[in-house]
This record gives sequence, structure tokens and C-alpha cells, in this order.
Amino acid sequence: MTFHAIAFPAARRRSEIEQAARMLNETHGAAAVAAWKELMRSMAARMQAMGVAENEVREQILDFQAAVQIELQYIAEAV
Repeated sequence: MTFHAIAFPAARRRSEIEQAARMLNETHGAAAVAAWKELMRSMAARMQAMGVAENEVREQILDFQAAVQIELQYIAEAV
């Protein structure tokens, strides 16, 4: 018997999205790149540990990135 694990959609994790956007808004240059890469690696590792398929992990990460970009736009507009 096989099963397909589905994680709670990353693009719906409001607090994580807002936290990531704030971090990127406040951090710049190489530090921002390093922090972002670490966040993405950590998120991917958590999903893989839950048994989420690699292609689904990739899709979830891309959706999360898009949600963070939208949140960054909201932050920029609020200034």
C-alpha cells in the first residue's frame, strides 16, 4: 500500500509568510540571501521528513516564495 503525504499548503502559512517577508525587508545583501536559502532548505527538509514527494516540495516552495513576494509588496505599499 502506498500513500501520498500532503503538507498544509506552504502558501497558506500566514505567520511564516509574514515573518519571512519582514526578515527580507529588514535584511539586505548577502545576509538576506543566506537567510532566505536557509529558510527554504529548512522548509524543504521538514516536508521531506514528513514524506512529501520531491515534486510536491518544489511546488510548495515556489508557492511560498510567491506568497512572500506578495507580502513584500504589501509592506512596500504601507510605507
